[in-house]
Amino acid sequence: MMNDGEIVEDPLYDKLNERKNRFKRVREILLDGTQTQYVFVLNAERLPILETSKAIDTLHQHGIHVNSIVVNKVIPDEADGRFMEQRRANERVYLDEIKDEFKNQRQIFLPLLEHDISSLATLELISGLLGKQIDYN
Repeated sequence: MMNDGEIVEDPLYDKLNERKNRFKRVREILLDGTQTQYVFVLNAERLPILETSKAIDTLHQHGIHVNSIVVNKVIPDEADGRFMEQRRANERVYLDEIKDEFKNQRQIFLPLLEHDISSLATLELISGLLGKQIDYN
């Protein structure tokens, strides 16, 4: 509006107002627990546990609740050799810490695979492993 009361269209104002409204809608979706869930993925190692714990606490302070974590690359029982056994023993300490630290979150564990997830077959394998651990109710 000009000083004389005449309304003047301002495309910049209109664009900024449109963005403001879009951000408002996105914020509502992100904060609506019926539409959005927050899931952290971490490895069973000291630093990822600390970082994930801090991030969950920070989100909780802002009213955002993380209901699940995925622990990735857990060494499978069938991995053999002295090196893998030592790594598994080290990992057990962190898995116990994860189970305690994140007791308020659903915990999903995915194994360390022999290869990267780079094919549809491997992606389907991971999907199946996730599906077995998720309660859809």
